[in-house]
Amino acid sequence: MKGTPRATSRGLGLGLLFLTAGCGKGAEAHRPFPQIVNSGDAALSPLRVVTLVAAGDPDAAHLFAFGDALVASAWYKAVGADYSLFAAGPSVHLTGEALSPNAQGLSDAAINAYITTAIRAAPTPPTPDGHTVYLLYLPPSVAIAGNRNCVAGYGGFHEPYGQKGDNLAVVQRCPAEFESEFDQITISASHEILESATDPGNQGWGLQPVTPPWKGSVWASGDGGTTEEVGDLCEGTRVREGGFYYQRIFSNTAAKKGDDPCVPALTAPYYNLFSGQDWYSGKAGASVSIPITAWSTAVLPPWVISASIANSSDSMLTFTPTVLRTSSTIIGGVNYNIISSGGQAAVQVQIPAGAPHGAWALINLVSSRIDATHPNPAADDDDLHLWLTGVYVP
Repeated sequence: MKGTPRATSRGLGLGLLFLTAGCGKGAEAHRPFPQIVNSGDAALSPLRVVTLVAAGDPDAAHLFAFGDALVASAWYKAVGADYSLFAAGPSVHLTGEALSPNAQGLSDAAINAYITTAIRAAPTPPTPDGHTVYLLYLPPSVAIAGNRNCVAGYGGFHEPYGQKGDNLAVVQRCPAEFESEFDQITISASHEILESATDPGNQGWGLQPVTPPWKGSVWASGDGGTTEEVGDLCEGTRVREGGFYYQRIFSNTAAKKGDDPCVPALTAPYYNLFSGQDWYSGKAGASVSIPITAWSTAVLPPWVISASIANSSDSMLTFTPTVLRTSSTIIGGVNYNIISSGGQAAVQVQIPAGAPHGAWALINLVSSRIDATHPNPAADDDDLHLWLTGVYVP
């Protein structure tokens, strides 16, 4: 349940393809997004958010203000509607002891102990009650163990805390994927808060992985063998409300409509790709061609796609995706392929020689609008729209 920002691993990568809906009618038919299910966990509702900062954190006041804004936000009402998250409970401020940087970073056990100590030392301890997420913001230069500078590809995680069903979450500073480092912090925090509330025990709302992965939805393999949660399915998205950025969250209701599956809704039309099927098989050393189709909900200017490896059965196996080009044009001195919404292309995936039976790789197909703000998204849009597909050796 470690996540955000996976926009780094799911971001712009290999094999750029230029797409345009300028000649298309928009609202193209496409394969549906998945429907997530609840495996038995009750949501944390009404949710209490305890914001915990270390003494001396330069952003403490803003982080406390973000917690206060979140529980009263229109964002919370929109993202919680599918998951029985009704009006949120209180926002509580808590300050712990100062944290000093260390080379190893903070282990999960150290984070748990720090939160417990801070709760017990509070004048009015916000003790576990079965409705709470304790959100620890690590100060600058303090990292989660093994994730300094977010090299492991995530900015935070959440997990069960105590014996009553509460959760703890932790967020660290990461290089900004969006407008600023602080915006990245609040995007990561909103991701972890919502996943804590909807999947507090890893049996809540999400897609459970299966073995082997190609026997199930490709979307269930996106989080590296753990539950693909409501925030994971919309990583790389964001929306601004009241001076703060929040991550948008996956909605079954929105996905059923065949439009943008993430909420709150944006004003910009939606665009994406889809593959012919979830999983494709191939022999070791062979190339697998995956057909892809571009679609959008309205006529749009051109956008870019990339194909990259999200994760695989073995990091030592080098699966190589390449977008196959059709006709091309030169824009800004760069040679791009052009296709209309509803047009087709393909991604060729080279399976490494010697890949054993059962080897697999998950491929990100990412669409991103190209404009004056690229690679940062325009105010009415997200920087990337994601589709997943996969290959395996039977």
